[in-house]
Amino acid sequence: MTCFWDALRSSLNIKDYEFANIKKPNSHKEFIQALQNNIQSMDNILWQNEIIKPQEIKEHISAIKEYNIRAINSGHLTSTCDSFLLLICSLFNLNIIQNYRGNIIKYTCHNPRRVIKFKNNSGHFQIN
Repeated sequence: MTCFWDALRSSLNIKDYEFANIKKPNSHKEFIQALQNNIQSMDNILWQNEIIKPQEIKEHISAIKEYNIRAINSGHLTSTCDSFLLLICSLFNLNIIQNYRGNIIKYTCHNPRRVIKFKNNSGHFQIN
């Protein structure tokens, strides 16, 4: 079950990868490795209009670094403040709006290039 990674990859275009200076990956594994190899501080991101504390940023960075790529087919447990969504927002300079069962979760950066929207429940994650 790779719906999380399917949605993330299909939401990004060639201009996004060029902006981040990342070669467009050919697989989920390459995509995750590219994210792990290009981790940023994420201190430029607001989550639900709140500044993310430095300790929280360290924990998100650690979660990304330690992510087990071999387990991607078992699904991604998307958290309320998801480390990979924070990184996508920061790395590609995008705003993300996530609709989780009618609850809107916002990841925002300064001067975003565009907005991407996702929709999910406890079992599926997709582009909205």
